[in-house]
Amino acid sequence: AVLYPAWEATLPWTATAADRGDWAAARAGLEKASALPVLGAPPYDRIWRATGAPLLAEALARTGELARGRALAATTPTDSLPGLLARARIAELAGDRREADRWFAEASRQSPSLPQPDAAWGEAKLGRGDLEGAIALFHTAQKKGPRWADPLKFEGDILVRQDNARAALKRYAAAAERAPRWGALHLAWGDALERLGRRDDARAKWRAAAGMDLSA
Repeated sequence: AVLYPAWEATLPWTATAADRGDWAAARAGLEKASALPVLGAPPYDRIWRATGAPLLAEALARTGELARGRALAATTPTDSLPGLLARARIAELAGDRREADRWFAEASRQSPSLPQPDAAWGEAKLGRGDLEGAIALFHTAQKKGPRWADPLKFEGDILVRQDNARAALKRYAAAAERAPRWGALHLAWGDALERLGRRDDARAKWRAAAGMDLSA
């Protein structure tokens, strides 16, 4: 049990690395944590399967080991939100949209008051090019989590795709109020400004992004 704090200290920064798209760093930290002997004994084995293992599974899938990631995700609890979302996202990466939708729907059903399942499902639909389906899910996520930035940013991305950069600026500004140091948000914000011919403003956003959390 003495080793438990070492694992507990690893999870926050690996989650941060995953959030900024640095899946290689997340994987390295999580694989190191997974080797701690304490994780083989209760109650830490159950905690790991419900929290650490889903993140490691997705990290594996996103760094070239899709089959291994999918196999690990299949061992996570089906009453754990991280486990359900890992199964859904990995199925999406594998091109199995029906399976992905099944797990996204189950995650939303089990966590009806949380915005994360709907936002993640919206991201998947955005990746498929289903813009209307994605927007509907982002709106649902915004209602459930009005202080959460992600669905606002993603809706802004859709508006840019729809040649409505002016409306996107409002979504990006609202998202920045909630996540002021989100580098990817400021990059997208700059792109929208450039589309509107506001190049100086765009460069300011890009320079700001350079000092924020970004993947390589």
